[in-house]
Amino acid sequence: PTAASDAVVTEPYLLVLLAQRLQAQGPDKSMEVMVHTDLNFFSVRLTSGNGIPIDADYDVTGQGRVSGMRETLAVALQVSPQGTLTEDPDFSLLGLQGEIILFFDRSSGLPLQIRGVAPRIGATAINLRSVTMREARQ
Repeated sequence: PTAASDAVVTEPYLLVLLAQRLQAQGPDKSMEVMVHTDLNFFSVRLTSGNGIPIDADYDVTGQGRVSGMRETLAVALQVSPQGTLTEDPDFSLLGLQGEIILFFDRSSGLPLQIRGVAPRIGATAINLRSVTMREARQ
């Protein structure tokens, strides 16, 4: 379909990176991305906003453990099929479908939790358990 969005990606995992960049700009920001899955095209609207406190518990390689309540910013994904679907909707992010919300730590920007609907499980959350920090490239 004609791309009427800010970006086109062929791998839904890139939405985590785009969501992190969007939330770093603060609440009330949005962008639209066209995603091409194996079989279909989807329009994904990312919208940033204030999050909720998340009870974090993860290991930072070489630096120790982080645990306790963390303030977050959230990015919600609204997914809409574009054109006629060739098969059943095949969009998912880390196996999650439906309304997907990513929660980022306000201080570090790390993705602490992703919420959505998992097939055969229902509403669920995926929590950060371990991270290896790298120096930013210039």
